[in-house]
Amino acid sequence: MSKKQTHTCEKCQFEAKTIGGLKSHQRAKHGMGSGRGVKFDLNIDSQAKADELVEHMNILISTSGWLLLKQIMLGNIAILEEAIIDCKDPETGAKLTEDELGDARKTRAVMKEMVEKPEKLIEQFKRQAASQLPTYDPYAVDVRQFSESSRYGQPRAGTLKTE
Repeated sequence: MSKKQTHTCEKCQFEAKTIGGLKSHQRAKHGMGSGRGVKFDLNIDSQAKADELVEHMNILISTSGWLLLKQIMLGNIAILEEAIIDCKDPETGAKLTEDELGDARKTRAVMKEMVEKPEKLIEQFKRQAASQLPTYDPYAVDVRQFSESSRYGQPRAGTLKTE
């Protein structure tokens, strides 16, 4: 009777039964293996980098693939909303349990976030590239966004002066 061969990770001495298992371990634990999982750098240190990232997102949202995916997700969101409101499975009509309703709410929230993600990233990249200092007041408002005449006067009480 022969001993089964194992494959050992050089970094952490993990033993895998197959070479595929070893490669899978190395990709997951050590970031080794195929170059498919390249981490994208979202640190914005210049206006040119911000413009490049905004352009990437604009290209994405203008493709027919994204528009199709968005349409599918919006349709699924509508079905989930109907199921949540009616507390019924849209396919079978069976009453949903609290756990199933919770899952439907979570799924809806994730889909809604994914639909809105490109636009939010564009806003984030544009905002990070601006040369203004960050504000730590969550209720700060720049009055210039509300009226053209406010651009030259003093901000109203309770607002942030950005000049």
